[in-house]
Amino acid sequence: MSAQGTSPFGPVANVHTYSNLEQHIVMPSSKTVLVTGVSGFIATHVALRFLENGWNVRGTVRSEDKGKKVAELPCFKSYGDKLSFTVVEDLVSGDFSEAVKGVDAVAHTAR
Repeated sequence: MSAQGTSPFGPVANVHTYSNLEQHIVMPSSKTVLVTGVSGFIATHVALRFLENGWNVRGTVRSEDKGKKVAELPCFKSYGDKLSFTVVEDLVSGDFSEAVKGVDAVAHTAR
C-alpha cells in the first residue's frame, strides 16, 4: 500500500513502507533487479529479500574485491549464479549503462 510521505524538500507520493515491501517484490523467477551499493548493510538485506522471492540480483560494487566479499557471505552461498555483480567505481560520475542493461527493476540503496 502506498502512502503520502514527507521529506525535507516537501511531500513525497508513493512511499512504500517496509511492512508492505514483500507484496511489491514477489515476481516470477525470470525477473532481474539491480541493487545499487549491494555491499552495504541495508542493500545486503534488500538483495536477500529479492533472492528469497525468486528474483535474479545484479549488485553494483565499487571493486571486484567487494563483490567477492559479498558473494562469500553465508546468506548468499546457496544462490549461486542468481547473484551477480558489476563494478561502478564512483556513484556520482560512474557509468551505470551496463549495470542497467536487461534489468526489470532498480533498488537504489547506494549512498
